Amino acid sequence: MTATRIQAAGHVAATAIHMTSMLSREAAFLADGDPQTAARLNFIVDSFAENAAWEVRQFRG
Repeated sequence: MTATRIQAAGHVAATAIHMTSMLSREAAFLADGDPQTAARLNFIVDSFAENAAWEVRQFRG
């Protein structure tokens, strides 16, 4: 049972890292050097990262 929880937590963490990285790269590409657009897109990416981190923390215990 413990091993299954650890595997699930690892999968959630790995998915969160992968998705955050993918979104960060896409935001940088779409901003194309425009600081205002970059700030807006980075806010969305940061919001996703916060939500993903919350989900990962749910696997504690």
